[in-house]
Amino acid sequence: MAKSLVFNSLTFHQFIIQAIENNTEIKRGHKKFIAESLNMHPTLLSQVLSGSRSFTDEQVFMLGEYFGLSDLESDYIFVLHQIDNIENKKFKARLVKRRDELRSRSLHISERVDKERVLSDEERALFYSSWQYTSIRLFTSLDGGKSKEEISQRFDIDKKKINEILDFLVRTGLCRFEKGKYYMHVSRTHIEQNSPYFKQHHNNWRIKSIQNLDNLIEEDLHFTGPLSISNDDFDILREEMVSLIQKVSSVVKDSEAEDIYCFNLDFFKI
Repeated sequence: MAKSLVFNSLTFHQFIIQAIENNTEIKRGHKKFIAESLNMHPTLLSQVLSGSRSFTDEQVFMLGEYFGLSDLESDYIFVLHQIDNIENKKFKARLVKRRDELRSRSLHISERVDKERVLSDEERALFYSSWQYTSIRLFTSLDGGKSKEEISQRFDIDKKKINEILDFLVRTGLCRFEKGKYYMHVSRTHIEQNSPYFKQHHNNWRIKSIQNLDNLIEEDLHFTGPLSISNDDFDILREEMVSLIQKVSSVVKDSEAEDIYCFNLDFFKI
């Protein structure tokens, strides 16, 4: 199922319909798979899908397991299910507020991407001051670690600065030093949108992206596309992009490092 559709759904029934439309096996009539997963008869499932019956709370939980939803996504569809089945207006209003809070949280990438190392404020100030820290850290993940000489050859950086960066990376646990080589120790970090270093981090890599335009190779990809669309389509596309970031993060986590790349993505109102 395309999980990007989860937070575009404002009712539980809407989520179910969209989930089926984006699951070829179920769409073709193979509802028995999901019925078996929820421990229910296919006829009862059809009644639920038609709107004449409702899932139990336990079945909603198992539905999230079936579709492989994250905790945040599972919480969201559970609240949608409650809203659809609650009559008390005050309680329903509170649940709608909770739904909107979860939907708002889903827009923060930090809620959707796993993190392994949280830097202190002082460490962030230095780490995000330049693209060099991230680049060198990532470079040490290649080919079973890198020596100081290999790092110096790859990057046009003063040797004194390289020493400072490597000392910092080892001190913070982002890299480790062993038998003359540096190895990336923590596979990922993340900076929140409300961080005072957020702008600097993005500036660093947008500048590197622009500089790369002077040395393009066939495999490079750069795209800039100002456009005019509806607000609803903006929400849909934004969610698709957040899901792409999730996918990139997941692939990178298990990918055997062979070289270092930069992935930038911008999509905003002008």
